[in-house]
Amino acid sequence: MANPLDTDAGSELFGSYEAELKLVQADLNQKLDQILELSGEPRKAAVRQAERALEEANELLDSMRLEKQNIPANLKSKINQRFRNHESDVDSAKRKLKSLSDDRKALFGN
Repeated sequence: MANPLDTDAGSELFGSYEAELKLVQADLNQKLDQILELSGEPRKAAVRQAERALEEANELLDSMRLEKQNIPANLKSKINQRFRNHESDVDSAKRKLKSLSDDRKALFGN
């Protein structure tokens, strides 16, 4: 069995946040796809669910941002790149949600 001191605690915790973020992003993307097919009250409810998933994703990004500070210098550049990719994905989902929630005709009907 590997020595637990061989793994960097910072990168291990960052990895667990990252895995959780990937699940939240998959859920968020699924909700965004569902919103396209809905109108009226069901659409409003789906938008609220997507907003909650987006909040959760942002909380995980904040945790990852804090955890990046504990990562050894030799791993920082790789971790920073992965973090920026996740930030970009969440930002893209945020913009998509904004455009879907701004579609008044779909939200409220004709």
